[in-house]
Amino acid sequence: MIFKAAHTKFTLNNVIVGEGGLDLKLDSRAAVKVLTMLCGDINGDGFINVSDLNIILLSQNYNKYISQAVQPLCDLNGDGFINVSDLNIVLLTANYNKGAVVIKNQQPTLNSHWLRRGCGNRRLRELL
Repeated sequence: MIFKAAHTKFTLNNVIVGEGGLDLKLDSRAAVKVLTMLCGDINGDGFINVSDLNIILLSQNYNKYISQAVQPLCDLNGDGFINVSDLNIVLLTANYNKGAVVIKNQQPTLNSHWLRRGCGNRRLRELL
């Protein structure tokens, strides 16, 4: 599993790593070459949605420096201040209402919530 705070998780199952390093850019499969971790999953539930927006908008976080905020992960753009710029990252079409991506047996699959909402990265949908 690939994990970064405030991003959706990206899981690779049944991947065998040998003695050396793993460079996914060298893999011939397009679904493996480009791994996209979506930004904005502040509460860590696997989805980027209104719950994450609400955490940013809490008075304890919004318009605060990360040193003063209850949840410093709300600073999605890394400028040290939680504001509308961070809200806009969550609201980006590429991020909002999206969920975690799982690749099993070298075939990309999306969680059912993502499919039900008709969302997803166009490039990834082409690979399905």
